[in-house]
Amino acid sequence: TNNDNNNDSKLNSTIQHTNQAERTLGILILLTVPLSWGTYTPVVKYMYDVMDPSMPGFVFSAGYYLVAAFSLGVLSGSGSGSGDNSRRHHRREG
Repeated sequence: TNNDNNNDSKLNSTIQHTNQAERTLGILILLTVPLSWGTYTPVVKYMYDVMDPSMPGFVFSAGYYLVAAFSLGVLSGSGSGSGDNSRRHHRREG
């Protein structure tokens, strides 16, 4: 039983470390939101000032959505492993 208690404490320590890492990653991702909102207008102004002839709005919007879709795909791919671990953990408890 002493060995079981030692294994349980190691498991709890690992889970706490994983939860802290996931929380930190989530906060860092949330901090990118004001960054992207704050840079959107200056980028649009720059693109229309530099481009001659100016880029059609449809093309700019399509490019913007492709960048957003790619970014979300990368972020969801990086977070999918942590979701699997949490599901496995809940099965152990239940």
